Amino acid sequence: MTAQVIMITLDDMSTINIKTKNNDLIASANLGEGVINFEGNYYFEPSKIDLSLLIRKENQYHCPIKNGDADYFYLEGSTREIGWVYNKVENDSFKNIQGWIAFYARSSEVIEVEIIGV
Repeated sequence: MTAQVIMITLDDMSTINIKTKNNDLIASANLGEGVINFEGNYYFEPSKIDLSLLIRKENQYHCPIKNGDADYFYLEGSTREIGWVYNKVENDSFKNIQGWIAFYARSSEVIEVEIIGV
C-alpha cells in the first residue's frame, strides 16, 4: 500500500481555527492577520487565543537553533502539550515568532485544526 500525500494551498484569507474535541474555540484568525504558518506550525498572536482554556508550564524546552526557551500549553486533564511559546529568542531569524503561541498544524486526540476558505 502506497501512502498518498495531499498538499493544501492556503490563500491569504483562509481562517485557521484550533478547537478542543468538545468544540471549544481555542484560537482563530485569518492567515496573515493574527496567524502565520511557520516551520509547518500555526503561530497565533496571543490576542487571538482564549488563554482561559489553556494551562501553561514554563521553561519546558530550550531550542538551540532559536536560542530560546519554550513554555508549553496543555488542556485541563491532558498530559499532552498542544502548543508552545518562545517568550524570547536570541536568533534574529526567529524574531517573528517571539511571543506568538504555536499549535501543530494537524489534528490530534486532543485538538482539532479547522481550515476555512481553502
